Amino acid sequence: IGPDFDYSGALARDGADDRGLCLGRVLMDAAMIDAARSFEAVIFRDRLRVIDLLIEDGAVVGIRGEDASGVHEFCAPLTIGADGMRSAVAQIASERVGAFKRIDVPCARAYYYAYFEGAPRKQLGDELVTELECAPGAANLVCRCENGLTVAATAFDATEMKTFRTDPASNLRRCLDRSIAVGKLLEGATMVGKVFSSGLLNNTCRDPATDGAILLGDAGLHVDPLFGQGHSLALMSASIVGELAPKWFSTERGNSIPAATLAEFTRRRDAELMPSYQASVRVSCALALDQGSRLAHRAASRERWAADEMIRFAQMLTPRAAFPSFRFA
Repeated sequence: IGPDFDYSGALARDGADDRGLCLGRVLMDAAMIDAARSFEAVIFRDRLRVIDLLIEDGAVVGIRGEDASGVHEFCAPLTIGADGMRSAVAQIASERVGAFKRIDVPCARAYYYAYFEGAPRKQLGDELVTELECAPGAANLVCRCENGLTVAATAFDATEMKTFRTDPASNLRRCLDRSIAVGKLLEGATMVGKVFSSGLLNNTCRDPATDGAILLGDAGLHVDPLFGQGHSLALMSASIVGELAPKWFSTERGNSIPAATLAEFTRRRDAELMPSYQASVRVSCALALDQGSRLAHRAASRERWAADEMIRFAQMLTPRAAFPSFRFA
């Protein structure tokens, strides 16, 4: 939804079901931990903090971690840092061996969100509603999540964050109520719990491979949350590792897998994920929609195929090809 466009798409039709789930981190993290524990070869260590990397001849050969029982060392030919945009693995490797060079591009927007209960079904179904430009540079989002709750988020000029933080709950409600549609969808709903913030963010791209270690997820590629695709990028990069790792372990010998071998992961990650990352950076740097983006949204509000193309791109479902398509351009 925008000031001069409004369109939607059905993600379950024509024999395909591309719908997603909106889950809070408590349920999502628990599901990932249960999946890891389902493999007999996996040992899961809860509440263990990485305090250092084990380095031999400039290569990562494991980690040193600390928990309530003391300090422990774990050695492996490949260490995977999947520890978020403030990755300890990336930070330590950068300081000790100059690994994981990074490029940061500041996000122009700040983000706040909260959970609501009692959003009437007659107003909001199971769709995700995103609106842009309800105010210059602003955006809002609302969708249902687990346990009968609804999550609503607002984005605004990051330079206004200091003022927003003086009263997050009231300011969040004010931003949602001034919206094009989201405020009306939440009429009758009550905010529950605290207001959450992502803080001031960067789009961060790190060189993801060094001798003995790689970075996945936000640790290697962190994008502005406007598109809501952080988990998708993380899972896609993990899938690439899943395809390549058997060959790495079957052909390499020694205490660490060399960066030259891991370079195939970097090539594949960049080929598959960087178009979405770069699109996010372009949108992230400017508060207002540029002319091309506005024309694309307006085309989508007039033509079904254009709406499908926009929604598939936002969902990262477009086949491996340049976007927009020739006809869309």
